[in-house]
Parts: sequence; structure tokens; C-alpha cells
Amino acid sequence: MKQLSIIIPMYNVEPYVERCLRSLENQNIPKDDYEIICINDGSPDNSKEVVRMLQGEFGNITLLDQENMGVSVARNNGTDKAVGAYLLFIDPDDYVYPECFSQVLTMANSRKAQVSFLGYSILGENGELNKLVFNEENSGVTHTGINAYYLSRGEAVADPDRMWAVLFERNFLCKHDLRYLQDVPYLEDGELIARILCLAERCIFDGRPFYKRTIRPGSATNSGLFHTEKALNGFLLAAVNLKQFQRKEKLTD
Repeated sequence: MKQLSIIIPMYNVEPYVERCLRSLENQNIPKDDYEIICINDGSPDNSKEVVRMLQGEFGNITLLDQENMGVSVARNNGTDKAVGAYLLFIDPDDYVYPECFSQVLTMANSRKAQVSFLGYSILGENGELNKLVFNEENSGVTHTGINAYYLSRGEAVADPDRMWAVLFERNFLCKHDLRYLQDVPYLEDGELIARILCLAERCIFDGRPFYKRTIRPGSATNSGLFHTEKALNGFLLAAVNLKQFQRKEKLTD
């Protein structure tokens, strides 16, 4: 079994995806130990061609094609294809620090972590450093998912309800059928991470640098989608799903 599966949805990210993939290849574990699954979500640009070019250079990249169905479906399809012991969701306009896979996998294995919150940097539009979040104060202790939910948010944390810079044990997600809810076009990460952390019993914080988060004007987060009817319907769908999840799992308030 491979140690790690990396899931990357792609839509109109041609200028960024090569940087992302090369950062994932510049690592300190054997290429045979991990796979990179790129899902082309019906992108009209040449993102797919960039991946095909890199497939000729690296043997651990898989390319999946789907009609434009959104990031949630793309990530679910990538998860269904994955075979690694751990899953990592990465946005194609982000990238990771060099030679850091060994440290996070060793830590997750040694602590039998179902969820590992990893350190990250937030970079501005021009690559300037805006924020560092490494959570050193929470490392060294294994937390329940409920505790980790609040610790991961902290004070003034950007994107608190996130799936990026988080390592997941694949068997844990599969056992509980934890997948993205379709037709939630905005803040879809928040709906899923809430369900994950309600069930997780072993969560850790790895306080070392790992992920580089970039901010760009054309991203979904900055698209103005929040105030649309489509987003509103997604919020309602997410709320109903979370209530049904609470009843199914017999969770307390």
C-alpha cells in the first residue's frame, strides 16, 4: 500500500498547477510511496495538458477527467480512486514546502492520528508572507475531534473551516463514509470537516512548516459567490445534512 494519496481538483489553474505538482515531487519519500491524483473538472484552459506533460517526467501522477461538476465531486472522485494510507487535499494554486512528507507521515503514523493539522503559511497575491500558522502550542498532545475543532480555529484564523493543510487517515474517512456533500458551492469544506471532527478520536497538530496557501483574485473564495442564490441553497442543504448527521450519529448538542 502507498503511504499517501494527494487529491488535486483542477479548473482554470493552468498558470499554477505546474508549481504545485513540482513542489509535491520535490519530497523526501520514494515516488513509489505516494500518488498524486489530478481531477480535471471540465476545465476550459490547458490545465490538463500541463499535467500530461508532467506525467512524462514523473510516474506517480494520475489524471482523471470529468464534466464540470464542481470541486466537491472532483475531490470525492479522487478519494474513491485513492489507495494511500493517508489523504491530502491540495488546491492547485497552492504548494508545499520541500522535503516535508517524511516528517508529517512519520508523526501521523507514530501517533496513530486520524486527523493531522499541519503548519501553513498564507501568501499574498504577489507572494508576500501574510501569516504563519504552525500551532506549536497544541503539538505533543493527542486531541479528540471536538477539542481539535476549536483549537484549529484559534483567534483570527484565516479559513478556519478548511480541508487543506490537513492529513487524513483514509480508512477512517472510508469507514464512516465521510465525503463532500454535493451542491454546496461555497464553504463546502466547513460542512465536511465538522462531520469529520465529530467522529474523530485521535487528532494531532504538527507545528512544522508544510503548506503554502496563496490568495488570488479569481479564486472561488474571492468570487462574490457568497451572496448568490446558488450559495444560499447550498448553505441550507449543508445545514439540513448536518442536522441529519447529528441524529444519525446520536450526537449531543
